[in-house]
Amino acid sequence: MQEVIRAARDGHVRQEGDRVVVSSGSRTWDLARDEIDVGYQGKDGTPVAAESGILVALDAVVSDDLRIEGWANEVNRHVQELRKQTGYAVADRIELEIVGDIPDHWRETVADWALADLAEVHAPDGTAELSVDGVSFQIKVRRSARHMEPKPLRMISMNLPGETIQCFSGKCRVFPVTRKSASAATATS
Repeated sequence: MQEVIRAARDGHVRQEGDRVVVSSGSRTWDLARDEIDVGYQGKDGTPVAAESGILVALDAVVSDDLRIEGWANEVNRHVQELRKQTGYAVADRIELEIVGDIPDHWRETVADWALADLAEVHAPDGTAELSVDGVSFQIKVRRSARHMEPKPLRMISMNLPGETIQCFSGKCRVFPVTRKSASAATATS
């Protein structure tokens, strides 16, 4: 029994239908699914999951950059709600003021997302106050007094073997393509 446990811990386990096969060298044990409990545990308590022979580990640590990006997304959601409440057309340029502790590059990113120019807004058409993770923000919007053509969205998406790269307003992200997402993309093509 200890040899089976050692082989399983070393990762010499595969599932075949309702059977679990454990192997060590030339020895193989064919077990019914109810005879063995297969579980996965990541290093240092990292959450992991497995399905169809694919093992995924999730880094659940939220970095400062990721947390601030979440703030920017929440601020943008409120800006879009203000655009809707004030009756702005999708292509209307607006002036936007964001009061709160958020880095300037995220202010500029939110402004790009919202077709807005950052400005001090003295007579707003709409305002919102929100708190995200204990940080307070105030948002003010006003339709732009000058007619401007909307800025192009500048989004590029490239599909490469094993990954997709998406760039939006000069910021790029790489998304690994899993077997599941690749087959889903094929099915929708």
